[in-house]
Amino acid sequence: MQFESSEAYGQALTSDHQHKIFFIEDTSVKINALSRSKEVPGVDIKYWMRENNFYTVDALLKSKRNNRKVSVRSDIVLYLPPALRDSNGETYKVFTGIVDGNIVDEEKKFDVNPVYPWLDNKSFNKWFVPDGATEVLSLLPIEESLNFDFRKLALQKLICFLESKGLAKKKRIIEPPQIQGELFLSQDFIFCGPTCSGKTVLAFLISRRYGYQHVEASDFMRKSFLDKYGFDSDLSIHEFARNTLLSDPGVVANQVADYVLLMKPYRFIITGFRSIKEFEVLKSRLNRDDMKLVYIDSPLEVRYERSLKRARSDSANSIEEFERQNKLQQDMGLLEVKKHSIVILNNESLMSYLKGSVKGLITSDEYVSKLSHRALENKVFLPLEQVLMVALLVEEESGRTPLTTAEIAKVVERDFLNLRQKPNGSTLAVNKNNVSRFFNQKSNIHFKAVKSGKVIKYQLSQTGKSAALGVVRKFSGT
Repeated sequence: MQFESSEAYGQALTSDHQHKIFFIEDTSVKINALSRSKEVPGVDIKYWMRENNFYTVDALLKSKRNNRKVSVRSDIVLYLPPALRDSNGETYKVFTGIVDGNIVDEEKKFDVNPVYPWLDNKSFNKWFVPDGATEVLSLLPIEESLNFDFRKLALQKLICFLESKGLAKKKRIIEPPQIQGELFLSQDFIFCGPTCSGKTVLAFLISRRYGYQHVEASDFMRKSFLDKYGFDSDLSIHEFARNTLLSDPGVVANQVADYVLLMKPYRFIITGFRSIKEFEVLKSRLNRDDMKLVYIDSPLEVRYERSLKRARSDSANSIEEFERQNKLQQDMGLLEVKKHSIVILNNESLMSYLKGSVKGLITSDEYVSKLSHRALENKVFLPLEQVLMVALLVEEESGRTPLTTAEIAKVVERDFLNLRQKPNGSTLAVNKNNVSRFFNQKSNIHFKAVKSGKVIKYQLSQTGKSAALGVVRKFSGT
C-alpha cells in the first residue's frame, strides 16, 4: 500500500494504538521549476535520486529558465490519544520544518562524513545549498549544518507541544555526584596502550578478583559505528575512531562517564582511551582525584603475534596493516597519554605480567568471593537483559559463544528460567521471539554482535562481561 502523504500514513496507523503516543517522520523535496500540479519529487526523493544524476537534473533545470529554487521539508505526524484531543476531535497533529535554498550549479565529489553520516554524498544534501549558506549541506561543518536542519525545526515544534502538555521536560544540567569511595585506600584505573598490549586481560583479572567494574571504551565506539553504518560498511572502524576523536575528543569519554554514573561502582577500570583529552573529560565529569593513568606497552612484533592468535574479525591480516592501525592510534594521541602515565612493560610470560602488575597496582588485600555456579541456581526475578548477560557469561566461560538468538533462548530455557521466577512463584518464559526482539530493538553496550556469514550472533562485550559478574555477585550475595 502506498500513501500520498505522511498524514495519510499516520491516519492509517492509529486504529491499534488508541491510547499511546507515537509519531512518524517523512522528508519531501519540492523543486520549484518541476512542481506544477504536485511536488516533484516530493516524498519519493530517495527513489528519484537513484534514477537521476546531476547532469540530467542540471540540463532539465536549464531548460526551465535555470530556476534552481528548492524547498526541503520535514513533516512529523504525532498521533493524539483521546486524552490529548481538544474539542475539535483531531486525532493527529503535524509539525513541519522547511528550509529553502537552491540546487548547486556544479556538483562536487567528496567522501561521506564518517562521524555524521547523514552529511553524505548520496542523498539530496549533496546538491542542496540552503539560503544563507555558501556550500552544500553535506559539506557544512556540523555546527553550521544544524542551523539548516529541517528535521530539527520540526522536532523542536513537537517538543514544545509535548512540553505544553506536560509530557516532556527540559533536561536539567546538574553537577555529577561524587561516587562513594571505599573504607580502605584504593584507586580507580585508566589502562591505555596500543592494541594487544595486555590491557583487557589485566583489567578482567582485577575485575573478577577484586570486584572492579571494567568499562571498555572501544565498546562504545563500536556501538556508535554499527548504529551508523552497520556490518557492511566499507569504512574501517579504525578510521572512524580516529576521525571521531579528532572531531570530538569527548564523544566516547562522555558516554563512559554516563555509564559509570549510572552503574555507580565503588571502583572501576577503564580501558581503550586513546587521548589525554578523553581522560580529562572523564575526570571532570566524575569529579574524582584518585584515578591513576597506566600505560601498558609491548613491542609491535610481539603484539602482532598476539593479534594473530586472537584472530578477531577486525584484526590486521599482515604486519603492514597492523603497523597502519598502530599509526592511526598514535594519531589519536596515544603517545601523549604515555607521557602522563605509569608505564608497565608486558614483555614476559602472561602469568608473570599479570602477577607483577596486580602486585604493583592493587594496595588492598581484600578479595571478592570466588564466583560459584551453584549461586546461579537461586530463584530470583531478573530483567531479561540481566538473564541474557548471565547466560552468555556462563556459555563464554565454556567456550560456546557467540550464539544466535535461537541458541541463546534455548540456553535460558534449559538452564536459567529460575532467574525469571516472580514472587508469586510463576515463571516468566523466555523464547526466541523475546530474545530476538531484545536485540533488534536497539544495540546494547553489554553485548557484541558478530556477523558469521549471513547470520548475526551475540556474545558479551568486555564491558558486558564485567557487568554480568556484578549481576551474579548481587543476587548471589558474593
